[in-house]
Amino acid sequence: MLTIISGGSSGIGLQTCIDILSSDSKAFCAIVDINEPDYSFFKKSTINRVKYFECDVSKYNDSQNCFKKIIKWNKKITNLVTCAAINIVNPVISYSVEDWERVISINLTGTFIWCNLVSNHMVNTKNKGSVVTVSSIASHFGFEGRSAYTASKCGVIGFTKVLSNELSDKNIRVNCISPGFTETSLLKEKIHEGVINRKDLLEKNAIKRIADPSEISNVILFLLDSNKSSYITGQNIFVDGGFINKKMD
Repeated sequence: MLTIISGGSSGIGLQTCIDILSSDSKAFCAIVDINEPDYSFFKKSTINRVKYFECDVSKYNDSQNCFKKIIKWNKKITNLVTCAAINIVNPVISYSVEDWERVISINLTGTFIWCNLVSNHMVNTKNKGSVVTVSSIASHFGFEGRSAYTASKCGVIGFTKVLSNELSDKNIRVNCISPGFTETSLLKEKIHEGVINRKDLLEKNAIKRIADPSEISNVILFLLDSNKSSYITGQNIFVDGGFINKKMD
């Protein structure tokens, strides 16, 4: 069993890879990312079951060539997790077209490209499996300065719903998760820049802390498990510590 994880070199993607390999001795992971992961995070017993493939997920030709390399390494693809994402913060009136296109191309187009490549392979090889896309609680709110990020994450949810219907008769389930604020390098970067206030986040969360990446990956692994989540498809699951529920009070 091979799980491909785009954006798997850090944050939620990296944690998902670590947890998949630790939970199943027969599992393999292909990390697709522009940056190579820090292999010190992996146990010695799992390191031989993970492989890094350099790729800009927003570019179709680059992704296609990368996918061919993955197939040469391991053809038994059963799962895909699309974590690759960036966030450039600026108000709409000063947002450049270049920045807008960059965010959309990685977050949304990259999700489409890898779902397109992997689902085609799974259908042609008649592999049963699961796809988990990653959106965000930003899809539910109008966080100022995050127009491109919010648009991309709303798009991921809509795309997931369509793909789940198209693949349901192929024994491939497609679901989405929308994490809340999680201790990732992206969040730490925005806190350091002053874009996000940590104290403010804790006050707005029902559970008064920021999520550990493993708390998000636990839900991803549940959705990938064909025994535990066999009747779930086309869903968007918020994993946000009660942020949305509390904000709507």
